[in-house]
Formats: sequence, C-alpha cells, structure tokens
Amino acid sequence: MTGGGSMIDGCVESAERVLNMPVRIGVPRDIVGLKDVVASPQFTNGVGLLKYGIRMNEIRGRSRFESRKGGMVDKIKRWLEDYL
Repeated sequence: MTGGGSMIDGCVESAERVLNMPVRIGVPRDIVGLKDVVASPQFTNGVGLLKYGIRMNEIRGRSRFESRKGGMVDKIKRWLEDYL
C-alpha cells in the first residue's frame, strides 16, 4: 500500500483480511538527496511517477518539451538528480 492513507492504524491488517494476501506499506527506494524528507509512504506515488517519467524520457530520447537546450524536462531532471 502507498500514499498517506496507508499510514492509518490497522490499514495493513484490514487490507490483508479483505485481499486475503500479504500486504505491506511501500516507501520510495533508490533515492538520494532529500531521502529523509520523502522516504515515507505519503510520497511513494509521486516519487515513483517522477522516476518513471525520467526513465521513459531516457528510453524515448528527446521529447517535445526538450526542443532546445535547457528545456523544461532537462531542468526538472537536473533538479530531481540534485535533490533525490
């Protein structure tokens, strides 16, 4: 489970009972920089989406947002690399 709601007392046990399978609380992994700030379940979805976006941008190459040097994606990527 991820997100702030996963930190509610008894949430994991309830999910295990309803889903009839093991459940755990997810936290962001493989981050550097602001790790102590974003290393909690409430930031897992956001950090995961940012990391996914960066990876997809690298796989696909230059995007429409990177039409010139120092484009928006480059700026966001540099910021994330510096702080995460």
